[in-house]
Amino acid sequence: FYTNGQCGIAICELLGMTKDEKLREPAERAIGYLLKTQSSTGGWRYDPGRGSDVSVTGWIVMALQSARMAGIEVPEENLRKIERFLDRAADEGGTRYAYQPGEEPRRSMTAEALLCRQYLGWPRTDPRLIDGVEYLTRPENLVNYNKDPGVYYWYYATQVVHHMEGEYWKRWNAVMR
Repeated sequence: FYTNGQCGIAICELLGMTKDEKLREPAERAIGYLLKTQSSTGGWRYDPGRGSDVSVTGWIVMALQSARMAGIEVPEENLRKIERFLDRAADEGGTRYAYQPGEEPRRSMTAEALLCRQYLGWPRTDPRLIDGVEYLTRPENLVNYNKDPGVYYWYYATQVVHHMEGEYWKRWNAVMR
């Protein structure tokens, strides 16, 4: 289901950037499919409508955000379901996240879930987001090309920290670049 999310991102980004109305119908269909296949637990997993994990859900949230930016309506009800799923996957008051509810938090899932939270409306000043980004930008969690080939983590953490701007971004980017 990762592919569905990534293709949704691509078509919605194309629509948003080009404003080519020929892309609207395929973009709306892609997003409609994603919305229709949201599981009862609030997220997405490998099979349509069956289960949720933060990893797959993050890609879908990015597609939904791209859709919104391209002028495609995404119902609030679907977004609230995602929030409830993330609440269940959260640990330490919403500052760390597991792959699935009940598991141990992971850096990669924390970065991905915090990006989802940003897209779902958490402002930069939200204490949970600040605490989570402080965690991501601790020296031991910064990019280390010799020790940790955590490209998935780097991908999401870079976006979260970039949206936070300021000192967080300077700290992360100094090592990432």
